[in-house]
Amino acid sequence: MKAEEKNVSLTLRFTLFFVIFVIAVIAVVITTSIHQYNDAARMTNARLGLPTAKRAAAAIDGDAFEKLSKTLDPLDPFYEETRLKLLAIKEETQCLYLYTMAPREGDRYRFIIDGGNPGEKGFSPLGTEEDTSDYDRSFRLTWETKTSQFGVLDLQKTWGFLISTYLPIFNSTGTMVGIIGCDFEAESIFNAIFDRIKQQAVLSAGLILTGFLLYLFLL
Repeated sequence: MKAEEKNVSLTLRFTLFFVIFVIAVIAVVITTSIHQYNDAARMTNARLGLPTAKRAAAAIDGDAFEKLSKTLDPLDPFYEETRLKLLAIKEETQCLYLYTMAPREGDRYRFIIDGGNPGEKGFSPLGTEEDTSDYDRSFRLTWETKTSQFGVLDLQKTWGFLISTYLPIFNSTGTMVGIIGCDFEAESIFNAIFDRIKQQAVLSAGLILTGFLLYLFLL
């Protein structure tokens, strides 16, 4: 009778351990994922996105930008000169997309200057309208707070999975007239983090399971 009670007790202990073990591993994976993803986005913004956006801001005349956003004149010398400046910055920093946008109405914005080459994938011609309602909150916060913001943008159907930095554009009177966007590819960064998290989870599971088996052996 005592042997049966002992077996039942061990079964209950093992079941309880297994449930706690699964919950613990899931909690560790989720917590670690969130922290590492956030850290990766912050580091990409600090080391790549923000410096690149600031270089682009230094190359843009806010008054000329405001005028172009109203006329949408592709023959305006400012358009081509600034596009080439942004293209040079984009290629030097290896950011995926570097562009400027001006508000249209509501969540609709117009691409004004795209730091790319016409005809290449992802290039947005002058005046192209974009519904930014699918963008993450950081885009809207840039306009609302008039400060730089960054976030993770999932636009798989159009541009991909991105870590994006946004910076306001001001004219000479200090009025905000547009937004600079700087996007870096995020998929490979997050895949590398996910692989590392899986390794950590497997290692943790192995150590916990080894400890429990030793515990059973010593009973």
